[in-house]
Amino acid sequence: MIDCSEMTAGEVFRFDPPYDGYAMLADDGALWIPLFVVDSDRQGEGLGAAFLDALPTDRDIIIPSVINPVFRDMLERRGFHRAIADVGVDVIEVMVRGPGVESELVPVEA
Repeated sequence: MIDCSEMTAGEVFRFDPPYDGYAMLADDGALWIPLFVVDSDRQGEGLGAAFLDALPTDRDIIIPSVINPVFRDMLERRGFHRAIADVGVDVIEVMVRGPGVESELVPVEA
């Protein structure tokens, strides 16, 4: 679904249907996914779960501002945890998973 080997830092990767949203590769190799949704007429088919299961495991995955509790639960079941990220102009809550996140982000207590 997302082939990071074809991406360069700062490039925006738009998702193909039945997904909507985009991802960006940061300078440090982390994959940021600021927006992700499954098309409304395809929700409930397991497509969101399949997308999350196919995310790369060799890099940090950072999903900012997760407000949907169902999506948050899906992420937590896949090893993501809440943390605070300093994005330059502000600090934001993110959901993260990956080999380098422990040293870069501040965990959020549940």
